[in-house]
Amino acid sequence: MLPLYDFNLNGNIYIKPVLQLIFEQLSKTGFREFCFIVGKGKRSIEDYFTPDYSFVELLKKKGKEA
Repeated sequence: MLPLYDFNLNGNIYIKPVLQLIFEQLSKTGFREFCFIVGKGKRSIEDYFTPDYSFVELLKKKGKEA
């Protein structure tokens, strides 16, 4: 979960975990399925990449689905 700076095309700066940046790049090249193998007690990695379905549902109800 090491944070790194990332720049988008507009020049805006974002701070993202290095794992997210790696998987975003893989996704851009066509990889769509990923498997994480994490050690015991690495709950923060699981939590970060697991969707919060109740929040997603709330966004859908408000018409703000991506």
